[in-house]
Amino acid sequence: MLGFLYKDLITNKANLLTLLLVLIFMNGMVFMIFVGDNPEATISGMGILFKIMIFSFSAFSFFISGAMSSNYFKTDERKKWGYYVVSTPRGAVKQIVSKYVLVLIVAGVTYVIPLIVNIIVRKAFPEYDIPNVSGVILIFLFIMLFLRAIETPFIVGLGQKAGEKVKAAIMIGFFLFALIYMMFADISWMGSSDQVIEKIFEMINKIRFTDFINTWGGRLVLMSIPLYMLSCFISIKVYNYGIERIEK
Repeated sequence: MLGFLYKDLITNKANLLTLLLVLIFMNGMVFMIFVGDNPEATISGMGILFKIMIFSFSAFSFFISGAMSSNYFKTDERKKWGYYVVSTPRGAVKQIVSKYVLVLIVAGVTYVIPLIVNIIVRKAFPEYDIPNVSGVILIFLFIMLFLRAIETPFIVGLGQKAGEKVKAAIMIGFFLFALIYMMFADISWMGSSDQVIEKIFEMINKIRFTDFINTWGGRLVLMSIPLYMLSCFISIKVYNYGIERIEK
């Protein structure tokens, strides 16, 4: 399996390097606020936008990482390669498991970079009210694995385009649910838009993963672990079927 993983790292090195640079650059942009002549005035003038920016960098990290994940399968969508894989001992297992391990590695890096940046900024500039996003990005990590677990068997069995359609359907379903809730549910308790944002960041600062997993939402998020393993098993089973659907 290590040989397949090494192959995946080499064949996807351009995508992986690009993602790494994007994550470092995007999360590192927060330091630009503190290198000006008067960072205190800048942050004060930004108001709630400052907290939104801190949170957005972390959130977009997982969005970008997740969006690029299907590309790791695209490099192997070749019929001849698929026939070679299934002709080797446990080739399909090694091929699929290496992909899932690669996604795990990428997800781990995506989690670590925003976490380190957030810790450095909060330690270096304690006088500013910088949100603690450690608990939230850990939740994002599990959500990312949850989504990959759902879409990957479709990518393996039906191709990358089918996987992207599944991903799009999930995102559309989520936004429709949020839109319907905002339109018809009683949200007067949230107050004004600024108060809503303040309450969100107050909640973010209080999130601790050890407490979160004791809630129903936390248990649902943790289901991404066994679901990810089940997804890997399903992908192995549908791999042969997927080979025959490859056009090249």
